[in-house]
Amino acid sequence: MVEYISRKYFLTEEEFQAEKICNQSLVELFQKKYSWHSLNDFGSSTYDKNYASIFYEYWRSFLTVDKLVENLGSVQAVLDSYHLWANTEKTFPLLDWFVQQKLIEKEI
Repeated sequence: MVEYISRKYFLTEEEFQAEKICNQSLVELFQKKYSWHSLNDFGSSTYDKNYASIFYEYWRSFLTVDKLVENLGSVQAVLDSYHLWANTEKTFPLLDWFVQQKLIEKEI
């Protein structure tokens, strides 16, 4: 979310869209090397790897948050949804909950 907010509010719309396209291209470029796996696994072990693999996770996270904001209409709506999840028994990880609630079709 931090990556998304900083880009959305400090870049012009044109710069933001260029950054988004760049992130999409980088994910596509590195996906074969690092493979797809759930962002639910993004954690401290992520930082045991090389820089490119770490950035790969950030690029995917940014694109996932962007899709959530697009689907829900605002950063605040995404945060409100997060708070709804936080007040559940958390039987699903957050991203799985977003998918289950049909707030996003799938992870990036």
